[in-house]
Formats: sequence, C-alpha cells, structure tokens
Amino acid sequence: MKGKTWKLVLCILVYIFSALSTAIGYGLMGEITISLFVKLVYGIIFILNPLLVIQLIIILYKKEN
Repeated sequence: MKGKTWKLVLCILVYIFSALSTAIGYGLMGEITISLFVKLVYGIIFILNPLLVIQLIIILYKKEN
C-alpha cells in the first residue's frame, strides 16, 4: 500500500510541474514577436504537455490493476 501512495504523490507532483511549465511557456510566448502560425504551433505543444502527462498517469495505474 505504501508504494501506491508514493506513486500517487509522484504523479501529483509531476502534473503540478507540468502545469507550471505550461504556464511559464505561455507567458514567455506572449512576450516574443513571432508569426501567428508559430504561436499556434507553440500553443498546441504547450497544451499537449499536461495532457500527455495525464495520459501517462492513467496508463501507469491501468497496468498496475
């Protein structure tokens, strides 16, 4: 049971840091002058970061059960 608790804490920490990095990325992206297409591509990449982390967490817990 203790191993599951640490996995949960680790997953929560990974998601928090992923969300923070996405927020920092959006902040930095707003300050630079680039074309609209490049901003769109960067935005998609920054949105996919936490979504892929969530998917990884789901896969991690499905394999265990």
